[in-house]
Amino acid sequence: MAVAWWVGLLFIVLDSIFAWWIGRQIKLHQLPWWTIIVFPVFFALMVYLRFIKYDYWMAPIYVVISALAWLKD
Repeated sequence: MAVAWWVGLLFIVLDSIFAWWIGRQIKLHQLPWWTIIVFPVFFALMVYLRFIKYDYWMAPIYVVISALAWLKD
């Protein structure tokens, strides 16, 4: 597999798990709602500045995953 595919797969798997964990932590510790957007904003900036320019579209997916974990139950 090409390096770009490995990096993309790593972003999808690990960052999705992290986004889910963030959503659960927001619910468990009653953190403010805007905490959900901190990770995706940093992710989008990092990807835009360091990696492939079109991977920033994954940031909204992480917001959705975090929101689903936060609103679960």
